[in-house]
Amino acid sequence: MTHKRRNAFWSFVFAFIPGCTEMYWGFMKMGMSLLLPFTLIAAIAIALEIEVILFVDIVIYVYGFFHARNLVHMSDEELAETPDEPVQMFDSITKPFDFIKKKDIPKWVGALLVVLGIYIVLNQFNYFFPYDSAAYWIYERVLSLLPKCVAAGLVIRFGIALIAGKKEESEKEIEEVKKEEN
Repeated sequence: MTHKRRNAFWSFVFAFIPGCTEMYWGFMKMGMSLLLPFTLIAAIAIALEIEVILFVDIVIYVYGFFHARNLVHMSDEELAETPDEPVQMFDSITKPFDFIKKKDIPKWVGALLVVLGIYIVLNQFNYFFPYDSAAYWIYERVLSLLPKCVAAGLVIRFGIALIAGKKEESEKEIEEVKKEEN
């Protein structure tokens, strides 16, 4: 598909929303691969009241802005050769979680989804307790801590996966050096 040049002003305005400039220029897959994660992460952060997740949105936002600006400043030849493929900006970050693509997903992922579902349901019952009751206070404390504890657990899991990956890489390098010495 041939992508024609668009208005520079509107391209700049749309660059402030991740993926919109790409879609304005006709790169629908590219644009949706930026817009969907951005909006889904924002919705999850708002629904679960876990503001720390929005740091990922900041990364997507900045990446999307500069991706759009680079697209606008491409030459006509570069623009013609650019395929409409989803943006792969998180390949290196998601590498430790490649096990999710396998058929044998760990049980802790299922448990996490169950806990998330229970949390969402329980969060709807906070309107039944009087604000000045002890039950409301306990209920509110537990529900405010649960998503933060789950998010902290995921951050720890991600950190351990990154450390384990680096350790495996360094062990392979050491083995290669020993083979070269022999």
